[in-house]
Amino acid sequence: RPLPFGHSLLGSWGSGPSDVWAVGGNGAIAHFDGARWSLFPGTTRVILNAIWGAAPNKIWAVGENGTLLYFNGTTNSLNAVHGTSASDVYVTGDNDTLFHFDGAQWSKVTLPVAFTTSYKTVFAFPSGEVWVAGSNSYGLAHRKPSGSWETMPIYPFRDTMFQTIWGSSESDVWISGSDAVTARWDGGTWKNILPAYMDGGFDDATTIHGSSASDVWFFGAWGNRAGHWNGQQFIPVPELMYEPLLTGWVHASGEGWAFGYGGRMAHKTAVA
Repeated sequence: RPLPFGHSLLGSWGSGPSDVWAVGGNGAIAHFDGARWSLFPGTTRVILNAIWGAAPNKIWAVGENGTLLYFNGTTNSLNAVHGTSASDVYVTGDNDTLFHFDGAQWSKVTLPVAFTTSYKTVFAFPSGEVWVAGSNSYGLAHRKPSGSWETMPIYPFRDTMFQTIWGSSESDVWISGSDAVTARWDGGTWKNILPAYMDGGFDDATTIHGSSASDVWFFGAWGNRAGHWNGQQFIPVPELMYEPLLTGWVHASGEGWAFGYGGRMAHKTAVA
């Protein structure tokens, strides 16, 4: 009898003698690998009542308050998610992790070049075009214009660690990362664009988001400030100067939100 985990276990399922799962109180998830039991990193503290899987990498657990958990077979840290609909979602993570959800199941996507990369960002267009980038990728990004994936250099910085991608269209894509790289794709080439007032550019911007090609916002940029691209040039945002921002979201109406360390929030009202 293995030592108890301290939580009541209410549901169980296994794919075989070396792959058995049990779930229960306080979000407990326990796994047996054929030799020993261990607690799986939990994602909730609600009571989990049942677990079932279609395969070792397709497992669901359900519990109180409408909780539904899904396990896709990876324990790598997941870093970004983006999609175009409930049947077209991409998730990226460490160690070349890239998954796609088609509305029915998740599948692992294998990219043409593997670097043991931590994929930090993904962006998908309704047309089916997808961009993926991250760290340890030697200045390269992965793009799926249609059907198959291709790998391309973003800018001649082999050690750039890309943090975020956003695009208003397939011919207007922005990417930002280390080494003062804030690059823009025009459908054929990448060009590094540096704000003149920033003294080094948006180094390590963590989020890019916009409502159109002439309304693009950069959060978590150099000096922890934000910047705005108006279609022609970067405009400083004095209200957010030196705020430790990490992410933000803007709407076509002009309304937007920025968020950062210590629970900081900033609200931009809609354009009249």
